[in-house]
Amino acid sequence: MLKIYFDNSHYDKRFRTQLFPLLRPFIKGENYTDTERIKDYGVSEKDFDLVDDIDYADVTILTMSWDYYIKQDQLDLARSFISETLANKKMVWAVSLGDIGFKLPPYKNVIVFRASGFKSKLPQMHLGMPVFKKDPLWAYFKTKTISIPEFTLRPNIGFCGYANGSVSEMLKLSLKALIKIPINAIKSNPYEFDPVFVASYERFLLLKRIEKDTSIDTNFIYRSQYRAGANTDVLRHQTALEYFENMEHSQYVLCVRGAGNFSVRFYEALAMGRIPVFVNTDCLLPLSDVIDWKKHVVWVEDHEKYFLGQKILDFHEGLSKHEFENLCRSNRELWKEKLSLGGFFKLQKAEKNNS
Repeated sequence: MLKIYFDNSHYDKRFRTQLFPLLRPFIKGENYTDTERIKDYGVSEKDFDLVDDIDYADVTILTMSWDYYIKQDQLDLARSFISETLANKKMVWAVSLGDIGFKLPPYKNVIVFRASGFKSKLPQMHLGMPVFKKDPLWAYFKTKTISIPEFTLRPNIGFCGYANGSVSEMLKLSLKALIKIPINAIKSNPYEFDPVFVASYERFLLLKRIEKDTSIDTNFIYRSQYRAGANTDVLRHQTALEYFENMEHSQYVLCVRGAGNFSVRFYEALAMGRIPVFVNTDCLLPLSDVIDWKKHVVWVEDHEKYFLGQKILDFHEGLSKHEFENLCRSNRELWKEKLSLGGFFKLQKAEKNNS
């Protein structure tokens, strides 16, 4: 059992979404049971022991995200905690959750988990982390077993989401981003550099390029706004259901970065037992030392996106019916065992125990 120390006085329930992900299953109401914890998060109180004394800890956790400490002007709290752990010769697990990362000082005892950022530009102590979402199979289809899509000679690729071909909208968003660049270049600004990238327009162009390929069947739903502009719980559920039904009826799913340099859709497609068509824009994927990602996805480097259709065809033609079905099952298992909240942090626990 991994012993974890964190400072509960840092917890701000107004910003629960900024809580370090592993702490979410344990900072709950008094009547929350371990059975519920296992069901909801895939972790148990038998996996992790939250200790009150730093001397007994195997690792410490910075309670809230780095984004929270900066935005709420609480950096002194974070720095004090890091100094305390360094004095006790302990490592700190921290998290960065924003679309655009914040510049972090190069603390020698801090490991930063994050989904965003550019792999080639990040320090070695910054590790890829999945985007943790509830299991879509259970949430929207009340099952834990994937349905295997029919294997066909022609690949079928799906997409449902914000993909807008409006040039005026693209120019407006580009100008907005360009204005931020000189501001973010100032040393006192906490944000990392992020080049101009209008995700909705880029997606639109890629989808249209795929549609022109007569060797590929497409299943695309274009939305002119994020989540089709849903602003009520009913509409949000409806648009989410349409989104996952689109995956359910597809073999492959196009996954391109969004506002930040990562794709939430990438992890959702794996959870659904589908094959992501992943456009790599120097992304920081999790567990690259133990996962051979190119065996699980159609891997397309950013400079290869003009040959997107051929990359999909080459991948699909290299699979037999049996191999295709096994890959769908394997992708679901990969998400469950390594990329869900419980699976990911159990792997971190095992690595820490073996170090």
